[in-house]
Amino acid sequence: MSATFREVSLSLDKLRTIVQHNDRNQAFGAYHSINTSVESSRELYLQRIDVCEEYLKGFSQEKLTNSLPAVVSFLREMEAGIKTGFLEIVGAKIPVEAYFLVQYFHDLTKSKNRFVLAEGRAFESGSVYEEVRTELSDLPVPLPQGTQAETLLLGIKNEDFLKIYYEALMFDSPLTWPLFLHEVFHHTYETDKLEEVLQVHKVQNEIGAADGDWVKETVIDLLACALFGPSYSVSLSEYHEGFPGGGTISHPSHSARLYGLLQFLGDIYKRKNETSSIVGDIIEESFKIVESHWVGHRREKEELQKQVKVVYERAYPLIQEYFRRMKLTTFIASVADGKDAQEFALTTKYITYGIPRATDPRILFNSLVIQKESVSPHYVAECLKKWYLQEKWQSVVNQTNLAKSPIVPRSSSS
Repeated sequence: MSATFREVSLSLDKLRTIVQHNDRNQAFGAYHSINTSVESSRELYLQRIDVCEEYLKGFSQEKLTNSLPAVVSFLREMEAGIKTGFLEIVGAKIPVEAYFLVQYFHDLTKSKNRFVLAEGRAFESGSVYEEVRTELSDLPVPLPQGTQAETLLLGIKNEDFLKIYYEALMFDSPLTWPLFLHEVFHHTYETDKLEEVLQVHKVQNEIGAADGDWVKETVIDLLACALFGPSYSVSLSEYHEGFPGGGTISHPSHSARLYGLLQFLGDIYKRKNETSSIVGDIIEESFKIVESHWVGHRREKEELQKQVKVVYERAYPLIQEYFRRMKLTTFIASVADGKDAQEFALTTKYITYGIPRATDPRILFNSLVIQKESVSPHYVAECLKKWYLQEKWQSVVNQTNLAKSPIVPRSSSS
């Protein structure tokens, strides 16, 4: 092995030590499920180092001349990618209890996907396997033959983890945390074939959208709004007010996205009298917040806003039908006829007094909308922790009671 490759090998050894022993966020260890997820993702990054070492061995056995600098650069980039990808997880600054919220979203959508949270540049999602495949797509020379790299990659693919990123600057802004639901629904969109179920191609053709990606993003926003309630709309609105942008091929512009949210809020606003007064206040305040952000952008891309409205009108009834078929309770169904009125009232009172309370996350985050002052992320994290522990304890009690239940023998018919 040449001196250049030996240097890379030593560097990978150091990286392996970092991945094996780095425990920057000690809070992971307090919760078994979170600790298991983080440790499992650690194993995947160690396997990525194994892949890199296999390529190193393969390349070191070939007679490289002009391509040597490009190969070394590629191996260094793989090494840097492994380190960055891993530290995004173990170094995440968001309260560890945010994991409980994302697990709640998975339970709401009946998703079984394994996930970890990671600190990034935006709310988005990816996977460990996708990371390494992206790196390999940039390789400037053919891969070396006779290595075990592909076998190792298959193992990573089979044990892959969804990485859900949050905007690094938003780690202490709990009102943006509902945006995690958007990323969870991205996975559901694929697994439940919602493009077909919600007839996305049909509406795409109707409005003449050459690229359907932004239509997909609009539909996913509607799914999240309908399931979680107005607080998702406020989260997205507040986030885009801070980072407006002009939209991309895959995401509609700020004005169009807000206009889509207003269609949903306008519909449930008409039904606020069917709910308790406090839920009606939440709906009304959410509409005001989103509208106030939209007003400053209402003249931007007006044609696209009209298209988003059509997407809403076509997709929303199908979304409601999909939720009914999947036996998923929408926000408006959960609060109709004053249901959960007492829970909303108690949660709001506890927030006002600064006393953490075990509260269903959908009730907690929607209650945050009508608070006059920003709520501390530590308070929200404490509420999520209390709720999580209560749910776990109730599960243990239920299982214990079930185990103690006497087995009543069936009577045989004569």
